[in-house]
Amino acid sequence: MKLMLDLERIGDLIVSFAERAAIVRNRIDMEDVSQLTKMACFLENMLEQVSKAFTERNVDQALHVIRTDAEIDRLRNLLLVRHTENSDGLKGQESLHVLSMANALERAGDHAKNIAEETCHLATGQTVRHLLRAKDRSFEQLFLDWLSKQATTKV
Repeated sequence: MKLMLDLERIGDLIVSFAERAAIVRNRIDMEDVSQLTKMACFLENMLEQVSKAFTERNVDQALHVIRTDAEIDRLRNLLLVRHTENSDGLKGQESLHVLSMANALERAGDHAKNIAEETCHLATGQTVRHLLRAKDRSFEQLFLDWLSKQATTKV
């Protein structure tokens, strides 16, 4: 049920983005168009991957979706800074539209991330925190852990 709610919310956010984009398509700066396009491409990729991850119960793919969400957040933050702290940024209504569209894409990414987290839990029975800690260890740390297990086994 939670996955269905996340999917519905993603659809609502994308519709909101598209409607707003249709209103301001000729009035926003090309740099904003580029940033929003990157965000949309990341989101599209996340949705494809989370679908495959759920279908195949693929934890690695789900973790990749979770990590990709940080890039969407970063791009949204860059737009926010550009439109609120930079005097050269667009003014007025266009800035509000750009920021609203960026927030819609960022929130949709959050919902895709939620689906990835649920997929990880469904596939492993563990929370994402445990999985990320295990997956984010360096090769050196994994080797040291392996050596430690070998030493314990021989005793």
